[in-house]
Amino acid sequence: GNMREMLKQKGLAKNTIFIYCTDNGSPRSYAGGVYNAGMQGGKGSSYEGGHRVPCFIHWPDGNLTGGRDIAQLSAHLDILPTLVDLCQLQTSQNLQTDGVSLKPILEGKIGNLGDRVLVESFRSVVMTKQWRLVNGKELYDMQADPGQKKNIAAAHPDILERLNTKLAEVNKK
Repeated sequence: GNMREMLKQKGLAKNTIFIYCTDNGSPRSYAGGVYNAGMQGGKGSSYEGGHRVPCFIHWPDGNLTGGRDIAQLSAHLDILPTLVDLCQLQTSQNLQTDGVSLKPILEGKIGNLGDRVLVESFRSVVMTKQWRLVNGKELYDMQADPGQKKNIAAAHPDILERLNTKLAEVNKK
């Protein structure tokens, strides 16, 4: 609130891209509990409650105002390509990033980023829109079980193998 008020007082609020997000899951509240919307795990764990975070982007001059939910698999690595795209910046031709621009989603021009696979190698988590592989051996169907209550790895060895292959590829880099 203080930052937004300062931007307003200096006449910068309309043409400043304001991004708010937290890091690595639901923090402990001052009362000592954690609210994580029924997700398994807390801050820093490999489960959804340990890494899912809110992210708000506000930019009045860029028509990014009002609330809307983006139901896409995205991550911190998408921030740079999104800012480059929003600001129409030129980058070196050899710039490589694992992220994608969220601009078309934010502007409502497309509704789906496709079948992305995101890998968080530090905690050995592989994510797709439907699946979460945790620690190379636990598999959850996020559409049927967003709370990650039932490990269904034994029933889907093909998906387990495919996602473990992605994890191994990233760990080789």
